[in-house]
Amino acid sequence: MPVRVLRYWRLSDRNADEVEYILGIYRTLVERVFKVHQTADGRAKRERKTLSYKNKNGYPISKQEFRGDRCLEKESLWCNHQIVNSSGEVLTKFRRGIGHRIIGKHS
Repeated sequence: MPVRVLRYWRLSDRNADEVEYILGIYRTLVERVFKVHQTADGRAKRERKTLSYKNKNGYPISKQEFRGDRCLEKESLWCNHQIVNSSGEVLTKFRRGIGHRIIGKHS
């Protein structure tokens, strides 16, 4: 599961630098929490990968690949729960074909 959760995210470099945690979600519930490795200046350790296939316009697809470890402390708090924003919207519910979402900054 770690490889499936940590690899191949379509994010800009700017957004990818700010990632702290990546959550493995199943049926709107948090199943796993990974703490992304950080560089000395606080950015996420990641690598941009250009995949072997292209998008519908013929351009190569480039995605981010993160490195990290399971965070059992956060899993004990977040597992088997949904993440809901202040207006009640469930943030761990994804439309069909949309596999990820940047939820927000951890405080």
